[in-house]
Amino acid sequence: MRMVVMQVGTNKATHMGKKAEGDSANLYGDFTVGEGKGKPWPKQKESAASKAPTGFVSQSKTVALANTWPGSRDGLMFLWENRRQPNEIFDAEAQTPRYCTGRLRNFAKFDRYYAMDLAEGTFDVEGVDQILLDACRSTDQLTLEAVITSVTIPSKRTRRIITFSSGLDSRNFALAQKRDKLVFRLRTPKTNRDGTKPEITLYTIDAGKPHHIVVAYHPGRLVCYINGERVLSIGEVRGDFSNWSSQRLLFGDEWGGKRDWAGKLEGVAIYNRFLSPEEARHNYAHYAKRLKTRKPVARFVVEAKLREKTQMPTIAKLQEYPRALVVHTYDVQNVLKGRLDSRRILVAHWAFLDLQPVLLICEKKVGDLYQLELERFDDNPQLESELQFNDCEEFDLPFFYYVSQGQKTEGQK
Repeated sequence: MRMVVMQVGTNKATHMGKKAEGDSANLYGDFTVGEGKGKPWPKQKESAASKAPTGFVSQSKTVALANTWPGSRDGLMFLWENRRQPNEIFDAEAQTPRYCTGRLRNFAKFDRYYAMDLAEGTFDVEGVDQILLDACRSTDQLTLEAVITSVTIPSKRTRRIITFSSGLDSRNFALAQKRDKLVFRLRTPKTNRDGTKPEITLYTIDAGKPHHIVVAYHPGRLVCYINGERVLSIGEVRGDFSNWSSQRLLFGDEWGGKRDWAGKLEGVAIYNRFLSPEEARHNYAHYAKRLKTRKPVARFVVEAKLREKTQMPTIAKLQEYPRALVVHTYDVQNVLKGRLDSRRILVAHWAFLDLQPVLLICEKKVGDLYQLELERFDDNPQLESELQFNDCEEFDLPFFYYVSQGQKTEGQK
C-alpha cells in the first residue's frame, strides 16, 4: 500500500511507503511526485484563462506518425502543400484518391517555392466545400494547419487568410490578421452567426517571417500552436457545429468581402479531428526542415530605359493558360541596389493574370525610363511552366524577372 501526502500551500507532494522497482518518479494527475523528497510539480506557463476547466478531457486521438509532413492523414479533409506536389488525399467515404485543387484569382501567383503569393489576390479552393462541411459536422471537431508569411502589418481592417464563408457576416470559421495579431473566428450556436463572439486573439506575428500554425477545436477547448509550441489553450469557445451552413473555402480574403491579405501561404491541412500536441510538434519539425534549406536570392533595383517591347498578346492566344508573361529589352541607366554589370537586359513582366491584362505593362512606352525591382529569372523556377511571349531581337541577354507588387489588372480598376 502506498500513500501520497499533499502539503497544501508548499507546492509539494511526498510518497509514503515503498515504491515499485525502478520507479523513480510517479505521475499523479498533472504533476510529478518523488520518493519522500517533496518534489514540486511543474509551474504552469499559461495564464489562468488558458487553463483547462474542471473535468476537461482531451479529445485528441492517438495516431501513428509517419516520418513526413503531415505525420498522419487520419481525418484529413483538405491538403495543399505547394504547387509542385500532387496534393492528393484518400477519400475514405468514396474509397478513391481526391486531389485538392484551386485557382489563383486577380493578382495572386506562385512564388519561387511554389507557395501561394496572395497579395491583391486569392486562391479559390475547388470541390471541397460540401465534403468539409459534412465531415466537420459529423465530429464537431476542427484543426486548421498552415504555414503563413505576412508581407506587411496592415493598419486597418482585419485581413482574411483562410476563410470558410459566404460573406462578411456569415462564416463557419476564419483565420485572419488584425494588425500584428493572428485572430480566429469560429461559428457555433454560442458564438454568433459570424463567429465573432468571441473573436480569439492567437498570437503576435512578425512580417516577413514564416509561422507554422495549428488551431485545434472541440467543444469547450480551443488550442493554438505556433512553430510546434502551444501558445494558447482556452475554454471560452463552446458549442458544436450544428449551425454550420454551406460556405466557400477561400485563401487570401473573405468570400466577396474585400478583406484581402498580403502574404504567402503553404502547407495547408484541414482535419475534422482535434490534433494532439505531439502531432503539432511533429508536423512543425518536418516542415521546418524544408524552410531551413531556403536561401535568399539576389535582388536588384535599377533605373532602365525601355528599348524594345513585346507586343501585348490577345487573350485568344492564351488558350488554356490563365496567366502569361511578356519579355521586354531595357538599357540600364543606374543601379540603385545590388551589383549588376550588364548594361542591357531582358525582363519578364506579367502581362495577364487571371485572364485580365496587367495595366502597367499595357501602358509601357519605348524610350521611357522606369524603375524596376528585379530577380534573376533562373532564381524563379515557378515561372518555367508559365506561358511566355518574346518578340525581342536580342534573345541571349541576361534574363530577369520583374517582382514589384501593385500591378493592377483590368478587372481591378
